[in-house]
Amino acid sequence: MSAGRHLRAALGLTFLGLVTAACSSSDQLGLTQPFQVAAPAQFIHGALPGEADAGSAMAMTDAGPDAPPQIRLVNALSLTVVQGQAGKKFSGTATANTFTVATSLDDGGSGYWVVPVGPPSATGDLTWDLNTGYGGSLAPGKHNLRIVALDEKNVAGAQYTLPICVASSIPDNTHACDPNKDPPRAIISLTWDTNVDLDLQVLAPKGILIDSKHPANPPTDATMLDGVGALDHDSNAMCQIDNLRSESVVWNTVSPKGRYGIYVNLFDACKQPVVHFKVDVYSAITTKSGAIQLKRFFSQGGELLDISANGGSKLGMFVSEFVFN
Repeated sequence: MSAGRHLRAALGLTFLGLVTAACSSSDQLGLTQPFQVAAPAQFIHGALPGEADAGSAMAMTDAGPDAPPQIRLVNALSLTVVQGQAGKKFSGTATANTFTVATSLDDGGSGYWVVPVGPPSATGDLTWDLNTGYGGSLAPGKHNLRIVALDEKNVAGAQYTLPICVASSIPDNTHACDPNKDPPRAIISLTWDTNVDLDLQVLAPKGILIDSKHPANPPTDATMLDGVGALDHDSNAMCQIDNLRSESVVWNTVSPKGRYGIYVNLFDACKQPVVHFKVDVYSAITTKSGAIQLKRFFSQGGELLDISANGGSKLGMFVSEFVFN
C-alpha cells in the first residue's frame, strides 16, 4: 500500500473514531434523551435507584441518623408541561444525609439524572433544584416524575412519585391528560425545526386574516364569531426564543366552515440559514362510542431560506387551501 493510501486509511479510521466517539458522547451525556435535566445534572444509564413510594413527601419522617436519605418536600408551580418545553423547574428539600438527588420520567428515556444538593433550608434539610425539559417525542398524557435522594455512598431512599401531565404541543384543551375534556373542533397547526420567528397565517372566509398581528381578528358582531378561530400564541416572537417552535389556529367550540388559505411566513430568521416546517390540519370526529376525537386530515412540509424573512410586511409562502365541511 502506498504512503498516500496509508494516510487516507489512517485519516478514515480517525474520522470514524471521532464520529463514533461523538455519537457515544451524545448518548452518554443524555443529549438524545426525551426527558432531560439541565446542568449541573449528570445523566446515568439504567434504572432509577430506590423503591417506588406513592406516599407524600411531606409525610416522610426521619427514622434516625442511620436511615437512608429521603425527599422531604417537592415544590412545583404546575404539574402540566408541554411537548418540547424546556425550563420547567421543580425544587424541594431532602434530609441532611442526602448527597445528590436523582430523577427520571416514566417512558422518558434509558436512564436518570443526578444533581448535587444545595445549601440547607431554614429547617436544616438540604435544598435541591431540577431544571427539566421535555422532548417532542414524549407521548402526550399522564406520566410519573420520580425523585429520590442518594447519600454519599449512593445508597438510595424511597422514590417520591409526582404525577404530571405532558400536554400535546397541538393545543387539544388538555384532552390527552383528561379524556373527560372535549378537544377543540378543529386545529391548523404549524411546527418547525429551527429557532426562528416563523408565523402561521390563515386566510379565513370573508377575508379575515388570522396571524400574530391579528390573533383572532373577530368582527364586533358576536354572531360573526362562528368559525373564525384564534391563534394560540406567537412562538419565538422577535427572536425571543421559547423553544416551542409551534403555532396553531384553534376553533375550540364551533366547527369552521368553508375554504381556508394556509400560509407560512418567516418574520425573522434569527441568524439561522434555513428552517424546515410542517403544517397539519385536524378536525373533530365523533366515534361510535360518542366520544369526540381529533383526526388529522392534511399534512404538508416545506422549507424557507433566511432571505425570505420580511418582518411581517406581506403574506408568506402559500402552502395549501383546506375546505372544512
